[in-house]
Amino acid sequence: MFSIAITCMTFLKAQDLRIDKELKSLVDAVVTLRQTDSKESVRQSVTSLLSKDKSWTMMDELRDKNGGECLLTKKMKRFQLNPILTQVLEKRYGKNTSRGDFLNGEEANFNYSLIEKGIKAKGKVRYTFKGRAGKQYFVIVPCDASSAALKIRLLKGNNDLKPTCTKDKDGNYYLQINSNLKATEEITLEIENNSNMNAAIAILNHNTRK
Repeated sequence: MFSIAITCMTFLKAQDLRIDKELKSLVDAVVTLRQTDSKESVRQSVTSLLSKDKSWTMMDELRDKNGGECLLTKKMKRFQLNPILTQVLEKRYGKNTSRGDFLNGEEANFNYSLIEKGIKAKGKVRYTFKGRAGKQYFVIVPCDASSAALKIRLLKGNNDLKPTCTKDKDGNYYLQINSNLKATEEITLEIENNSNMNAAIAILNHNTRK
């Protein structure tokens, strides 16, 4: 498959990032989980924040089609984001989330979705996004920004979407598709981990639907 690697622009100021207030709030919550001091208090703080915010859902529909995914284990540096997302959603809806539609980023009731994934050292993952419409914004947040060596592509079929891509001072990648998608179109996010260590990342999506 033909594709072109995204070359991200160098560090930009927060006001230059083309994301809205809601997506920035979710990114900030994920970044907070990088903290190692008083981990439990940090976890409680993020859980409280996400509990008050009802505009997001868990992006649990993503499945790697390239075999580069690894399990999020205690042996690797990770956010431990998914247990928080699950806890909040189960409490919010009063049921187990394993069969809930609100675990799917395609769900029309939500314009924002997020999830934590693991990529093998020297591995490559490919995630297909369905049911998105309008302009799309993606943020890739590596848990260990100091050692992250990510190569990112965004494709529709065999075509490179050539999104605008920026990287902030915290090592987070921001991607903006410059054309509107139709709900029937599928796009593929490809992330390659060029480091010698397994890498945990958070993927966030703003599906504008307009």
